[in-house]
Amino acid sequence: MASRPRLPPLQQFAVLEAAVRHRGFTAAARELGLTQSAVSRQIAALEEKLGVPLFDRVWRGVTPTEACLHLASATGEALAALSRAVEAARTIGGAHTLTVATDFGFAAFWLLPRLAEMRRVMGDVDVRIITRQEDFDPDS
Repeated sequence: MASRPRLPPLQQFAVLEAAVRHRGFTAAARELGLTQSAVSRQIAALEEKLGVPLFDRVWRGVTPTEACLHLASATGEALAALSRAVEAARTIGGAHTLTVATDFGFAAFWLLPRLAEMRRVMGDVDVRIITRQEDFDPDS
């Protein structure tokens, strides 16, 4: 099998794609759960590895270069294809996940004694139980 060319870390491409899509490092950082400084460092490291500037630094912002737009487009397509492949992989085996978020008392005294029967009825569902005593946001 032929060897694949050595690529920079894939995280750097994801950072680049988010920075182009959001037209800046700050909004990209927010989406990725990073600081603006971390995004800037990732972009600088990618520029160094590739040997080309990816953004022109302008007063109070950045503008992508032609090379950057080309890479961001290819990265977006690759991430979309990877996302589709992940979803397909999840459905191939038929496995599904049910996450139950509740307090410890309900989980320990009501849910856990019924878990075996629940698994028998639900088949190949992977049941995950998250317990917390404080209020929580189920969407997080």
